[in-house]
Amino acid sequence: MVVNHMKDNGILFLWWLDRNNPDDVNAAEGKQYRETEWPLWANGLLGRALAAYHAGSRDPRVLRALEMAYGGNRNWVRMGWGLSNPWPAFETYTWTGN
Repeated sequence: MVVNHMKDNGILFLWWLDRNNPDDVNAAEGKQYRETEWPLWANGLLGRALAAYHAGSRDPRVLRALEMAYGGNRNWVRMGWGLSNPWPAFETYTWTGN
């Protein structure tokens, strides 16, 4: 489902948020209200699963989803508890150069 709904202007795997909308960005980064903060660390868990799936399947749709997710603000990769996003972001970079 996530792979089929990704958008170029999404925030990580939160495809329904728009990185061009300041309210969405502030909510994702927890700058407005703590209760509207999105769990960016959880995106890394999905990113790791998708990276593993791509490594085994070489499904181009999955690689494109990873590129869209990690092609935005580089600070989002480092945000959140546990720093779960850097590894799948690095895997995506090694496969694409992006």
